[in-house]
Amino acid sequence: MMNKLFRTILATTLITGLMAGSAWAVKAADSGHDRAEHSYDRHKQEQAAPEVLLPEIIHNPPLQISSTEDFNINAKINNIGLGIPIIYYRFDGNKNYFKRAMHGTKESNCEFKILSAALTGDQLDYYIEVATGSEVLATLGSQDNPIKVRIIAPKHNTVILYLAIGTAIAGLIARAAISSIKKAKAIKAKEKAQELKTAPARKKRQPQLSARAR
Repeated sequence: MMNKLFRTILATTLITGLMAGSAWAVKAADSGHDRAEHSYDRHKQEQAAPEVLLPEIIHNPPLQISSTEDFNINAKINNIGLGIPIIYYRFDGNKNYFKRAMHGTKESNCEFKILSAALTGDQLDYYIEVATGSEVLATLGSQDNPIKVRIIAPKHNTVILYLAIGTAIAGLIARAAISSIKKAKAIKAKEKAQELKTAPARKKRQPQLSARAR
C-alpha cells in the first residue's frame, strides 16, 4: 500500500514538473519571439537626408515694351549651383520658341538682350528655366503658360505728325532759299540797270574831249 502511494506521489510530481517546464518553455519561446520582432530600438530616430536647395528664379516682367528700344531681360537666381539659366522666347504668331543661354554676372544675376529690330508683332512670349543637362531644376513660366509682354509700336498718328513737321520745315527752308535767290537776282538787275543809265553819258563825253584835243 505504501509503495503504491509513493508511486502515485512520484508520478504526480513528475507530471507537474513536466507541465511547469513545458509552460516555461512556451513562455520563453514567446518571449524570444517578441524580442526577435522588436529587436530595434523604437526610440532611435532615423538619420534625415540632407536638404537639397533648388534654384529660385526672381524676375519682374514688364507689362509692355517699346518696339524701338532693346529689351533687357534680367533675373536673379538664388542657389543656382551647377544649373544653367536658359530663356525661351517667341513673337506673336510663332509656335516655336527660340532657345538661348542667359549671360550670368555677379551674385547670380542673369540677363539676356533682345534687339529692337527683332521686336516684331504685338506680343512677346518667354519663360526661364534653370537646368543641368536634361533635368529642369526650376522654371518661371512654361511653354504652355509663358510670360506675355505687349509690344508697343509708334502710332500712325505720331508718324504722320513727324512727317508733317518735317515737310513744313523743308518748305520753310525751300522758301528761304527761293527768297534769297530772288533777292540776289533783283540786286543784279538793279546793278545792271544802273550801268545802262550811265553808259550813254560816257559815250557823249568822249567825242567832245576828242574835238578839244584837235
